Amino acid sequence: MENPSPWLQDLTWQEVEAAVEKSNRTILLPFGSTEQHGPHLPVGTDTMVALTLAEDAAKKAGVLAAPPLWFGWSPHHMVLPGTITIRPDLLAEIAFDMMASLKVHGFEHFVLINGHRIVNITWLQMAGERAKRELGVKVVIFDPAYMSKSIVKSLGWGEVGHAEEIETSHMMHRFPDLVKLDRAVD
Repeated sequence: MENPSPWLQDLTWQEVEAAVEKSNRTILLPFGSTEQHGPHLPVGTDTMVALTLAEDAAKKAGVLAAPPLWFGWSPHHMVLPGTITIRPDLLAEIAFDMMASLKVHGFEHFVLINGHRIVNITWLQMAGERAKRELGVKVVIFDPAYMSKSIVKSLGWGEVGHAEEIETSHMMHRFPDLVKLDRAVD
């Protein structure tokens, strides 16, 4: 029986090998962060958003998703407990190394999914540019915060920000048991 999981880490190496061709050599790489998200959302919100987007897209497109990177550049949130930040150059290096490793196994098209609300973008762009130049691969970046900017006004919501209506609604939809809505404040 074939493994129905879209997650690379759930497959054997033989299943990954077969999936490379079936996926048109495409793989999704979710990136997030571990940082405070107000009093009502868990510190893993950004990564959880990225991994659910990756999982849904992978299933729909018939491609794989790599394990998420749970850490991003978050020095601005270090004032509150639970935040883990990594240096931006390290983030770019890890992203590049992930693509370089997967390229060895046949992947050539990478979709980087950023759940860390615009903040990781610069470093992912640097990694993507380097991967294009040095590895000869195709890289695109998807950031739901950019996508959200086009719909928030029609929903009557406030600006795209941090732990706001968009992140909260995403978490309520996918991880309702982790949302403490009674603690949410404007």
